[in-house]
Amino acid sequence: MNISEATSLIVAKAKEAPTKWQAYSKASAMYWAANELWNAEYASYQAIANSSLGSLSSPARCAWARRCAYVEASDLLLHSL
Repeated sequence: MNISEATSLIVAKAKEAPTKWQAYSKASAMYWAANELWNAEYASYQAIANSSLGSLSSPARCAWARRCAYVEASDLLLHSL
């Protein structure tokens, strides 16, 4: 996943942020979105890792890479708040 893909998904997901997050700032809504996406990717990674594919499989590595992209975005957004 490249940075523009992650950013696009975060911006799209930020539109679903609860009102209190959206009311504060766009960055806070994006922070919420990055954390929601991180949680979803972590759940995906765990499901794949616990399946017959295992944690070293290509799908598991991809889920982990996406998770890392979201956590990095979350950290950057947190510092912007």
